Amino acid sequence: MKEKLKNKKVIVVSSIILVMTIIVLLVITLKDSYAYYGGSNELEIMKATIGKLKPTIDKVFIESENQQYTNNPNPNVTITWSDDNITEYCVTLDSNCTEFTQLSDTDTSNKSVTAPITLSGERNHTVNAYIKNKYGYTSLAGQSSITLDTIAPTISNLKTTEIKETSVTISFEGNDTISGVSQYCYSTTGSNYICNDMVNGDKTFTISGLDGGKNYTLYIYLKDNAGNNSVTSQYTFTTISKSAKDVIVATSKSLESEKDLAARNEAIKSAGGQIQDDLRRFVGPYTTVNDNFICFGTTDQQTCKNNMDTYMYRIIGIDTQNRLKVIKATKVRKNSQIFFRWHYQYTVENWQNSDLYKGLNGLDWWRSDRDGRSCNQCFGNGSEYGYMQEAQWSDLIDKSAKYYIGDSISNISPTLFVNERTSSFNDSYAGVGLMNLSDYLYASNGTTDISNWLFIANGLNGAKNNGSGAIQPSAEEEWTITRYKRDSYGADYAWYVDNNGTVNNYEVRGANAVRPVFYLKPATQISEGNGQIGTPYMIA
Repeated sequence: MKEKLKNKKVIVVSSIILVMTIIVLLVITLKDSYAYYGGSNELEIMKATIGKLKPTIDKVFIESENQQYTNNPNPNVTITWSDDNITEYCVTLDSNCTEFTQLSDTDTSNKSVTAPITLSGERNHTVNAYIKNKYGYTSLAGQSSITLDTIAPTISNLKTTEIKETSVTISFEGNDTISGVSQYCYSTTGSNYICNDMVNGDKTFTISGLDGGKNYTLYIYLKDNAGNNSVTSQYTFTTISKSAKDVIVATSKSLESEKDLAARNEAIKSAGGQIQDDLRRFVGPYTTVNDNFICFGTTDQQTCKNNMDTYMYRIIGIDTQNRLKVIKATKVRKNSQIFFRWHYQYTVENWQNSDLYKGLNGLDWWRSDRDGRSCNQCFGNGSEYGYMQEAQWSDLIDKSAKYYIGDSISNISPTLFVNERTSSFNDSYAGVGLMNLSDYLYASNGTTDISNWLFIANGLNGAKNNGSGAIQPSAEEEWTITRYKRDSYGADYAWYVDNNGTVNNYEVRGANAVRPVFYLKPATQISEGNGQIGTPYMIA
């Protein structure tokens, strides 16, 4: 029992000695600190004491475009702290630092230092940073991680998904297995690139503000999150033209092809024809063809549809100069006046001298009503046809278009084509004319068999059109511009279409209905519509 008490006393005495030793050491430390600061107050003493403990790093920052990724294998690492008396630092990829670097006075004063680190391998790297104070105490490791990516992204499957007149939509595939694609940059000139962020992985975009009917080269490259740029890819596209010819060719199903026109001309040539057709025509019965309607005289589609007798036309075809040949969808009238003479006298030397030409082209006066009375401006200002004299519309009409009048056309094709284009009336030019007989007799099925093409049976007289896509027989007898013959008395005759659709001829002093025909200049543009009667083509 005495031995046990003795051992307890020894333990207690040892504990007391240990506590006293710690107190003595603390007093000595405080005394040294107090002396170092030249008699500073207690707060300063405490600061000096803390300074001997381990310092703390505020932040470790690896410089890069994206804090998660870098394409620089030697990025700079910046360390910041708030402690005083920091004298050394260390940056390493290891968990322990074996070699510290002395800070400069500037770094010490700024409480930050920047130093490079070398990364190796396309992977994630963790950087460890340490600082040491003048008392030899080292901080715990400050860390920052970053992924090295030096491999550029790739672009593939570059294509257009929609092309319009002034815009194009582009799609592409982008691949980057490490940091991922962050932006796409594009240009249509090879400079002044526009860069957009990838939003939810969307790989389509639209370029606007382009010119219609123009060839463009798209230049595009990708950026990844590490700052790598792909090789610039190129893609060529052409915006849609709004030229009347291009729009109609692109939208119409009834317009014959250039191949069809060439085949027909070969048939004409084989049959002895010397002058070939130059018009790609709309083909098919007029009861089924419904894609060659065009408005003229108004830019408002609804106005055109509400006033079809005034503004609605049909396209006969497109010639080799890219001009549209159009015909008024219904006959022209002046109030109750429906019928007009081709010419007031029996003989007419050429189309420009005819009274009907003068009326259709808005000249000052002409004598072409049914009874030979004066009909000043029947088709001019003040009439439903008056817009033809307005600059906005008259300037679209090609005044140099040639209308083949013909001479002694009384036989079947190809004589019809030969005589339409080789008579003394060949020099006939006008802004507005009438349809040719060949326009009307064009076959409804576009065949190259000439006998079917003209629907000739027992000669021209009495031939009947099944109704081409453009020329629906009128409910009235109507003139064509094609001359039949001059008889022994010097009287001229011209072909007309009967109200039942058959072809006949009569002297030019006779009175029939008329439907103006003219060529639109190649520069004419379409603003909207697809040629359907409910959505006719509208001229821009």
